[in-house]
Amino acid sequence: MTHSSDPDIELQNLLAELLDGSLDPQGQRRLNDLLSHDLAARESYLDFCEMHAALAWEHGLVIADVSPSTTTCRGSTKHAQRGTRIAAILAALAASLLFALIGWNAEDGDVTNGGGPTPTTEGPIVAQLISRIDAVVTRNSVLWQPSAYQVGHYQVDRGLIQLQYDSGVTVFIEAPAAFDAISSEKLALHSGRISANVPPEGIGFTIETPEADIVDFGTEFSVEVGGGESEVHVFKGHVRVNLKSVSTHLQAKPIDLRTEQAIRIAEAGRQPVGIDLATDRFIRSIDEPQKGYPRMVKQLEPVAYYRMPIKERGLVCIPSEYDGIVLTGTGSRPACAPGIMGASLRTGGKSIGRGGLVTNTPPFTTGSFALACWIYATGRPEGATVVSNIQTDGAQEELGRFSLSLDQGTGTLVATVRDAMGQLIRCHDTERLSLEMWHHIAITCDGNELILYRNGIATSSIPCSPVSNSPPSRLTIGVDLDGAGLWEGRIDELALFNKSLSREQIHELYDAAYLREE
Repeated sequence: MTHSSDPDIELQNLLAELLDGSLDPQGQRRLNDLLSHDLAARESYLDFCEMHAALAWEHGLVIADVSPSTTTCRGSTKHAQRGTRIAAILAALAASLLFALIGWNAEDGDVTNGGGPTPTTEGPIVAQLISRIDAVVTRNSVLWQPSAYQVGHYQVDRGLIQLQYDSGVTVFIEAPAAFDAISSEKLALHSGRISANVPPEGIGFTIETPEADIVDFGTEFSVEVGGGESEVHVFKGHVRVNLKSVSTHLQAKPIDLRTEQAIRIAEAGRQPVGIDLATDRFIRSIDEPQKGYPRMVKQLEPVAYYRMPIKERGLVCIPSEYDGIVLTGTGSRPACAPGIMGASLRTGGKSIGRGGLVTNTPPFTTGSFALACWIYATGRPEGATVVSNIQTDGAQEELGRFSLSLDQGTGTLVATVRDAMGQLIRCHDTERLSLEMWHHIAITCDGNELILYRNGIATSSIPCSPVSNSPPSRLTIGVDLDGAGLWEGRIDELALFNKSLSREQIHELYDAAYLREE
């Protein structure tokens, strides 16, 4: 629709389109904006409704197109048709009044639900659902399935959702989280994590927290709320943080954050503190970037390559014939998280992730073998498994050829392969695995030696004959074949090879992850 330069004429045109059912989403947002901020516009609106209700009552006039029946009727048919038309216009007027009141409450926040707008069963649409990963969402305490997100209070009890606004703004919200959809330009985050990507058309998009209002100027940023504090992390661009002063008589000075800057705002005193940028905490994309590392892995021709993209329960392999499933359990956070390269598989802790399972496992037909992956540990539970296809129960103990896990007693990594004689050969790392940092781990066996690499450097080795060619069993990632040994942390970029890799190739793989691409 076209807006008039005269506010009164524009309002009349918008109201006429509202009542005849032709008001488009852009017009709805404009009308809601006028009614939310202009008292005179609200009074004109009520006069307009009253006038048309009176006309409908007195003369049977209708604004909406209600076509008369073509059937010949007797007696009171004319009056019945007139009554139907009157009822239709009054219903339209009531609906439009509800529309306006919803808009006013959403902006003014007079009645709140968890600090947000008045709960409603209907309301203006502010965003559309683009994707959901293992998500359970409620709106005003009712399970919410539609893709249209209206004004209201939402909770993401499990998984991950991605919303998009008409301005092009996209946000990722990770469970557990509670937020209010206020308008197409504003969202109030009460708890949880959110990441926003704001194009130039969306400049001014605001995320409100209990401690501050974060106004975007075209950027990529993330916010976390919890424990009486808010954190703001700017990955690219510029945001302005307007602090909420303890005293209503004082206005705290805004803080401008730019690329690679982050702050924490505590509720007590609300004094911001500079912090390190959390590059691996927030889910900011579900796309896997094309970087040098995966290209190099593919050039080495793995028999199976699990990149761990964010999917709905999918454990995606290259080639796809060895795809698997993501095992899930209790928890709230999705079984995916930022990795060293795009997304990663997350297991343990608050995550619903309980590992991955591949039943159609790749065949290993030579006496040589190699494995490469990235791992991130938040704890060192005994026996925690990175990857395994060794079956150890009863008569099937001969199945499988390799595993990578934490030692039961020392918390160090141990690489295990089954040799041609059926013996399990183990190679232990020399140091305990450092927590909360990414490590590149590789195993190679060339028929003479089993070598364990950490971050491109060989840390230990042991003599080993060729690896067994026994039939493969199931393959598990982040958990062992008995459903125990759950990994605490993340696993990314798992590649399996039907051959050995050289020391130079392992070192080049490690370096490739940190090479910047032009």
